Amino acid sequence: MKKILVVSGCSWTEHYTTSSISPNVDCNFPRWPQVLADKLNMECINVSRSGAGNEFIYNRMIDTLCTTKNVHLAICLWSGFDRWDFYNSSFQLTPKFKDGKRENIFKGVRLFHAFQNHCQLNKIPFLQMQGFMGRGIENPLEWDIEALFSCAQFDSINDKNYIGWPIFKQLGGETMNDKLNKKDSSKLELRISFEDTHPNNKGHELMAEIFYDNYRSIYL
Repeated sequence: MKKILVVSGCSWTEHYTTSSISPNVDCNFPRWPQVLADKLNMECINVSRSGAGNEFIYNRMIDTLCTTKNVHLAICLWSGFDRWDFYNSSFQLTPKFKDGKRENIFKGVRLFHAFQNHCQLNKIPFLQMQGFMGRGIENPLEWDIEALFSCAQFDSINDKNYIGWPIFKQLGGETMNDKLNKKDSSKLELRISFEDTHPNNKGHELMAEIFYDNYRSIYL
């Protein structure tokens, strides 16, 4: 039986063929989960969905891990904290909803910790990372960074398995968006277009390489 890679995330992880923002751009290229699975000789199960918030990402991941055998790696690429999940839908907070954004940081870290605990309890190799912190290339949304320290689970996050922890650049952390920016001085070489700042094929290859290198350093 071939080893299984399970991934969950939002539009930075889901495979779609047409950009809703730049419809004339071909988006039918391998996403980082499939590139990574090929590198590791694993079968990829991708349960991501565009627009998903972190609760949705967590729920889809845990449901899949509980019903799938031979999982040898699980990865969550988390979405922005400004997304709320309600039943099977996700929506974004308004910029003025500051208390809600703070509460979503708390909820997000609880989910990071719960995913970590599930994998450790079931002896499943795992990685996790924050995809981005806001809209666009420069992550323009303002966040209450001190709220991160207030999370009861903050010190329990394994920073070896959480790439870029503790997320915020001001704290020495980074997101996947930050890593793409470091490799792309033009800010467009690794993006679909100026309007659609999702990673393009080169961006997804870099993302797969980042996860691959961290997996090898921990588990191989």
